[in-house]
Amino acid sequence: MISSSVFKRHPTGLFTFTFAEFWGRFNYYGIQTLLVLYLTKNFSFSANLSYSAYGVYTTFAFIMPLVGGLLADRWFGLFNTVIVGTSFVLAGNVLLFIGGLKVTYFGLALIILGIGLYKTAYTSLVGEIYPASDSRRQAGFTWFYMGMNLGAIFGPIIYGLLAYNIAWRYAFLSSAVGVLSGFILFLLRKKTIYNTTRLKKRYNENFPVVALKLNYICLYAALFATVFTVFIIFSYPFLLNIFIIIFFTIVLIVLFLFVKRYSFEQRRRILGLLCLTFFATFFFSSTLQLASSVILFIHDHINRTFFGFTIPAQLFGSLEPLSVVIMMPALTYLWLKLRAVNCDPAEPYKIFIGISLASLGFFIFTLSALASQHGQQHWALVLIVIANLVIGTGELALMPAMLAAISRYAPLDFKGTMMGVWFLSSAFAGYIGSWLAKISVYHDKYMHAKNLPVSNFIYGFFAVAVIICLLALLLLAVAQPIKKLLY
Repeated sequence: MISSSVFKRHPTGLFTFTFAEFWGRFNYYGIQTLLVLYLTKNFSFSANLSYSAYGVYTTFAFIMPLVGGLLADRWFGLFNTVIVGTSFVLAGNVLLFIGGLKVTYFGLALIILGIGLYKTAYTSLVGEIYPASDSRRQAGFTWFYMGMNLGAIFGPIIYGLLAYNIAWRYAFLSSAVGVLSGFILFLLRKKTIYNTTRLKKRYNENFPVVALKLNYICLYAALFATVFTVFIIFSYPFLLNIFIIIFFTIVLIVLFLFVKRYSFEQRRRILGLLCLTFFATFFFSSTLQLASSVILFIHDHINRTFFGFTIPAQLFGSLEPLSVVIMMPALTYLWLKLRAVNCDPAEPYKIFIGISLASLGFFIFTLSALASQHGQQHWALVLIVIANLVIGTGELALMPAMLAAISRYAPLDFKGTMMGVWFLSSAFAGYIGSWLAKISVYHDKYMHAKNLPVSNFIYGFFAVAVIICLLALLLLAVAQPIKKLLY
């Protein structure tokens, strides 16, 4: 996946965590790029209803890391949280392989919870294998993030090819096999990693995974109740609106109570991290369109046949993460050169760059839809590739900087929770993103349509571009005060 010599220059565990996270992202992004088409083509959903289900998937996939962070910090520890989460993911993929709409909903609910549990734990573990002042930390996160994006590249490709050429369910089987291989490697190297890093001194990882005690019975009952709740909301997606209002109100109250106990300096830094998280939310609300409205646009309005071979629409879901991998060496080199002359942008400015590039990407998608409307299919396809390259570069500017900032500035016993809050912002992005996708379904006559006219996508893409551009300008205006909060 990545040259082993790279990982030899980093602490023990980076390769293991990156390999496991590769398969986790393979699973998540494979399902994400498949879901809208799977529901519209296999279960005859309308575009509007499939966007709602997609919103449920993306929202809860990023809510659950908050659960994972709390579970790791307060009960299981990081290592055992990985074990519990991976077990849920494997069970969920088996159910998706079995098939049927209700079984699919339950399998998705299990996968959502499982990914939420181990995603937070793996990301936190990467930060904890580095000493606090280690200059390799951000480079380690960059390689970790590159491994994640390799999974995001191959997930849509393998899912698309298996679904298009064999059957939908074999795509889910491929995830089960991959996640299991990463899990086995983690179990084999768990003891070595724990004993050879600072984790042994800083974390009590002796909690059992399962025990016949009342607190464990209540804990697992709560986890399965969570799965059932997600299943119900998949079945009745209008409930998501009510859930979001209640949930985020509770989160804000609980977060306020948690933060109160920290010192003024710690609270100041947490506030700075929360400000960055707020703006990053809108970056992901736009990029989540790539697997919903953009995928439907490509499927319905782009000529994908070359030399008699039709490229499955899901494969285009690999373009953005592939762009991240392609641009990673160049952007890393740029940051190093700027750092050498003391001009490396601070985290708020890197996040501004990322959001601005997302806006530019959707302006380019608008041009692609216009080209398609006028029959210029080759230009439409070229512009789709360019838009993904621009957005991928923006993600590469934003994500490693944000992860490194959390690892560096969050209080020690708040790191897992803060990482969960970071992923939680993407949950809100998933909810907002489902509504942004529905901009293309702006008239009642399209509410039950499976195929939308290209003019709807022109309108939708342009609206997203303008909204994100305005938010990027707002971040630029407040970037310096946020920097002072962190430093």
